[in-house]
Amino acid sequence: MQTLRTFPERLSSSEQRRPRSPAVPNQTEPGLRPPTPVRPLSGPSGPRGPHSWASEASSASAHVDGRSVPAAADRRSAARTAAQVIGLDDPPGGRDPAVEANARLTGSTGLVLIALLFVEGLTVPFIGRLVSWHILIGLILVPPLIVKMSSVLWRFSRYYLNDPAFRRAGPPHPVLRVLGPLVMMSTIVLFGSGIALWLIGPSDRTVFRLHQLSFVFWFIVVAAHVVAHLLRATRLAAADARDARGGRGVDTRERRRARGRRGLIAVSLVAGLLLGLAARSVSSYWTSGRTDRPAIHAASSSAVHRS
Repeated sequence: MQTLRTFPERLSSSEQRRPRSPAVPNQTEPGLRPPTPVRPLSGPSGPRGPHSWASEASSASAHVDGRSVPAAADRRSAARTAAQVIGLDDPPGGRDPAVEANARLTGSTGLVLIALLFVEGLTVPFIGRLVSWHILIGLILVPPLIVKMSSVLWRFSRYYLNDPAFRRAGPPHPVLRVLGPLVMMSTIVLFGSGIALWLIGPSDRTVFRLHQLSFVFWFIVVAAHVVAHLLRATRLAAADARDARGGRGVDTRERRRARGRRGLIAVSLVAGLLLGLAARSVSSYWTSGRTDRPAIHAASSSAVHRS
């Protein structure tokens, strides 16, 4: 009867007699690839949505071939910071009227100063022949500079004196908060030394060098300042010009305030022009006819030898 046992019975009896090796976790037979774990569709906090997959992909892309690669979140953060610095996400008209008026005056005056400073810079390579124009434009710049510095200091004082409107508007970006005092102080030194140099001539070596060195530092910080504020100032000046024309939706009060700001800038330009023309009557080294480049270099060299 044993020989008549069925095949399944013989198979089961042979399996029982075969010795079995102890089970080792995660052990596979030789020559076989270990099974790939299946990623669950849900995690400890719930279903895995597209955001969780995107976060894993961005973190996984942080290291490629052993090299650190900036993730998408870092690039978005850098782009957001740049947009805040240049004012891309700061459209005009979204603030308190007092804060908006101050910002528009600052921006409009800044554009006027950029245009005048560009013309002033054109005289620098030809300072020997155009020194009188250099002095004239420099003096024209003084009243608009006073207007712009006053508007900036007004915002600064109102914010730190806890004015509710300015506190709600918040401070500038940290980059601009560091850059602003550097621009203001270097501008004061540059124009102060320039006016002193105009009155005493290039015979004073200290003032002459101070004006030259302050111009180098001033040019660097003002270039960064212009890049950071040009878009913001253009948008503010355009909005103020539109309100001054009295477009649709602009009430009489806003039109009158916009025209008042534009009138203040015009008055500062006229005052600067009168100051420059009056300065021509002041007798100095630069108005005595010796305004060629060799004479300037000779005067500065004599000052160096005397020192």
